[in-house]
Amino acid sequence: MLLLHDAKIRKRVAQGAKLIVVDPDTIRLADAANLHLQIKPGSDTLLLAGIINAMISENLIDASSVKVKGFDELKKSITEYKKEVIEEITGVPYSSIVEAAKLYGAARTPFIVYSTGITRNTYGADIVSQILNLSMLKPSTVLPVGPEGNSLGMSIMGLSPQYLPGLQADKNKIEKTYKVELPTAKGKDFKQMAKGGMKFIYAAGDIPLSLVAPTEKPSEFLVVHASHTNELTDKADVVLPAPSFIEQGGTVINIYGKIKNIKNAVKPEADVKAVWEILSELSVSMGYKMKYADISDVTGEIEKIISISGKKAPSFNPVAFRESEGIEEEAVGGMLRFSASVVTNSKVSQLFQVTV
Repeated sequence: MLLLHDAKIRKRVAQGAKLIVVDPDTIRLADAANLHLQIKPGSDTLLLAGIINAMISENLIDASSVKVKGFDELKKSITEYKKEVIEEITGVPYSSIVEAAKLYGAARTPFIVYSTGITRNTYGADIVSQILNLSMLKPSTVLPVGPEGNSLGMSIMGLSPQYLPGLQADKNKIEKTYKVELPTAKGKDFKQMAKGGMKFIYAAGDIPLSLVAPTEKPSEFLVVHASHTNELTDKADVVLPAPSFIEQGGTVINIYGKIKNIKNAVKPEADVKAVWEILSELSVSMGYKMKYADISDVTGEIEKIISISGKKAPSFNPVAFRESEGIEEEAVGGMLRFSASVVTNSKVSQLFQVTV
């Protein structure tokens, strides 16, 4: 996924676009950049404050045309940062920050791309907030890029502990649909669960083994649902076979918010069931009826839960793609544009969740 966007960015640079790279290291894309700001690790927020400060103080934007609630407060807080302090903490000469501000201000349609270096940062939410502050000084597009092709899809399906399916914060619809009362406490992410202290973990899919202590079992009882053996399956009490990526079809949601159909290349072995089949059977055996006849029952349920206000619900059903190849459906999230709109916690959270 990241290599794909590397190529797309290089193509735009070759066509005349200006590129600013912000990274402590000399990454591969830096050789195509007009400006590479090698900041000190952890100083992203202050660097962005410096760019915003430069855009205002150097009159690179018409401040009177920025109709954003809270802009005066932002301007006041940003201009309190001294140039010398910004230089010392970021490690970037202020002249380079001004140059970055000029390049950004001169762009006809600024495009900000960020990835897991931001979202997995301890202060990731603060950095994203500052990115959005910058994006509102001039109509811009913000694109979060995840390391996997279906990163956004996983968040939309409700696999992020901060959000329910559809990136919703309101649980009323979920409770009404399933006739259950959802817990109010925020769930734990994998990094927190991997530290131990859990009674039960059901681990499905590609698990970041680097987060699991090599000699410890992360829970008292561990179920691993995987297509291949690994360090985690060696510790599991139960291992459930899963089809590999070439053996299963379905849909993925790319970072642009488009639903893509994926067809299986080969059929799985006869004794390997689809992940949804095993989960359904487990649920029934535990006393909660979740019986589906086929994948269309699953995707139909998804379409009921995940919808966009005022728009037709997107189609997650692979059957809908059977007749025509390459059809794309709009999902939710993905690439977002901000133009004179108030930065709210929900917007920060939505962008933040895309690549977590």
